[in-house]
Amino acid sequence: MWRTLAVAGAIGILFLAVQVMTIGPTATYRVLRHGDSTIGDHAVFPGRTFTASSTPQSWPERLTGMDPLVASSGSEESKLSDLVRDTDTIAFLVIIDGELRFESYGQGHGPTEISQLFSVSKSIVSLLVGSAIDDGLIASVDQPITDYLPELKSGFRLVTLRDLLRMTSGSTYVENDNPFGEHVRFNYTDRLEREILHIETSSPPGELFQYRSGDNAMLSLALDRALGEETITEYFQRRLWDPLGAETGGIWSLDRDGGMERSWCCLATTARDLARVGQLVLDGGRWRGTQVISEDWIGTSTTADLLTQDQLPDWFRESPLHSYGYQWWVVSADRRDVAAIGKDGQYLYVDPARRAVVVRLGWSDGGLTTSEWIEVASQAIDHLGS
Repeated sequence: MWRTLAVAGAIGILFLAVQVMTIGPTATYRVLRHGDSTIGDHAVFPGRTFTASSTPQSWPERLTGMDPLVASSGSEESKLSDLVRDTDTIAFLVIIDGELRFESYGQGHGPTEISQLFSVSKSIVSLLVGSAIDDGLIASVDQPITDYLPELKSGFRLVTLRDLLRMTSGSTYVENDNPFGEHVRFNYTDRLEREILHIETSSPPGELFQYRSGDNAMLSLALDRALGEETITEYFQRRLWDPLGAETGGIWSLDRDGGMERSWCCLATTARDLARVGQLVLDGGRWRGTQVISEDWIGTSTTADLLTQDQLPDWFRESPLHSYGYQWWVVSADRRDVAAIGKDGQYLYVDPARRAVVVRLGWSDGGLTTSEWIEVASQAIDHLGS
């Protein structure tokens, strides 16, 4: 028994030593202290706050009390509010024609509670890149990333901002939860810029679609440098949050105090205010008649990239998703539906044909697949829009 315990202890010490050498002491401490990432991470990591708009605008409400019956594949129909209760959901909102038609919360959350959006944040970064192009801070998506990050290895000379937006950079970044891997290191490091500049390439750009948070991280570092003294969070506040009339603030998690935004994962806000981003996209970059981001950018960034259709990961093939745009998932081959999707079932679904936006946030996916959640969203729109 004692020998077994000694061996186990030695293995544990060896694992910890390798972990420290591989991902660094701060990242190792954070992994051991906090474990897997959750929607509450904004409360435990350093962050940069943003505030409600100086001119907040509430959603017009048409809450009729209807509780539509919905069913995911193979399940019996249930009230949407019951589904919210039974699936780890913290918020489910349906906006149709710019009006709040359905709103339900669970797990003790409410309209003013913020939660981390995970990879939904990537789609917001795409909007910020479009804003920077509109503002002349970035010349074009065809600029090489090395215009902004000259420290990158020579293999990146042909990689453009467009390649990063499309996730066709050819980089070696691997998106998995290997405790010694790059993705875990990026999520927990306090030296994010250094990690980004160590990314390497393995194939020519523009040939292979591979979902990589590292591509978004390089993109955000380029944006950060293009902004000069203004932080990404400050630019987000000025160019999106204030014009959208957001009613609450939030937090964008950083690698360290005063450091860099963890752009691919870690924006935290409310469901109601996230829905504004969906409405902005639905209306071609306009918010209540004011052009916030150019219509051309919205159209281009939410258009299917034909390259991705033949190179989809398994989970993508099994979903209703059709392709990838500029950090937005394109849901259908023959419609303009798009979605921003984050770990553990965070969804911002935009259906222009039915003038609808749906937000679902939760602690987990609640046992439903991406296909099933989009099916639920579609059924809710059908019932509430009639």
